[in-house]
Amino acid sequence: LNGSWYCSRECLDGAARLTLTGVATAHSTAPLPPPRLGVLLRHQRAITGDQLTRALTEQRFSGLKLGAQLRALGMASGETVLRALAVQNGISYLSSLDLTRVRGGCPLPAATVRALGLVPFDFDGYERRVSVAVIAPLARAAVRAMGALTAWTVEPYLVDDSVWAVALEAYRPADAG
Repeated sequence: LNGSWYCSRECLDGAARLTLTGVATAHSTAPLPPPRLGVLLRHQRAITGDQLTRALTEQRFSGLKLGAQLRALGMASGETVLRALAVQNGISYLSSLDLTRVRGGCPLPAATVRALGLVPFDFDGYERRVSVAVIAPLARAAVRAMGALTAWTVEPYLVDDSVWAVALEAYRPADAG
């Protein structure tokens, strides 16, 4: 009801009555945590239960993140993992990024971009909007910080770690010549 979850039908009925009568409800719930990557990949039928079990076992020895472990074992493609991570983080993703878009479009200093871990690739000064390349997990605090520092609307797009690293090195602020 209105974006909130309730523990029982009785709680839901009570909250609905209070809402309809104009009395604010004191019942609040914490947001649900995002689904785990393995669960998402299983739900998308990208991997089987046996594959997930094997990848988790191998992960204990390799120390890799689950997505990297699945790719290393040849059980999932990079784009499949990226798509699931985007769903997990509630944002869109890009399977590739034109590096010319990160050079000279946005006026943010390179040190700020590096500190926030957000690489601008599309900047609209008129609408005060900037699209940024990010890696998983999404640093929501960095997105909020960029928005607060600049008063721009920040639109994050998930990219592969290797694409992000190359984009970060290629980034040049608009006034850097």
